[in-house]
Amino acid sequence: MRARGHAGRRGSGSHGLGWVAAGVVGLALIAGPGAAVAQEELVVANQGNDSITVYARTASGDTAPLRTLSGAATGLSAPQGVALDLVHDELVVANAGIGPPSVTVYARTASGNVAPLRTVSGSATGLDAPRGVALDLVHAESVVVNDCSSCNV
Repeated sequence: MRARGHAGRRGSGSHGLGWVAAGVVGLALIAGPGAAVAQEELVVANQGNDSITVYARTASGDTAPLRTLSGAATGLSAPQGVALDLVHDELVVANAGIGPPSVTVYARTASGNVAPLRTVSGSATGLDAPRGVALDLVHAESVVVNDCSSCNV
């Protein structure tokens, strides 16, 4: 899958990142322009227990998370990739687990057993074990890394 990037084509009037990083291994460390609080957070997708944990950027050792998103209402299912949309203050998660594959979106500071703000899933999406997600905030687009073992590509 090719992703379109625009970092090299920004004009002198640009004052933000075009992409917010999504971790291939389920980590998103936010650095660069945006909300100062989000820049100080490390967001971790926990595939084994269907949760998202958020730590201080400088956390080290046996440190408790700042907040945890987990529970049946969240729709999390083996989350693998995360990205933060600092423009809309949202957390975007790629879910590769059992059941329909999905991308779920939460308020950036969501915690506990809360339902997503919206969910992308279903046969028309082409999602099949999404592993990661990145956001092009300049063009309001999402890019999903899809394992796609059953796709006819």
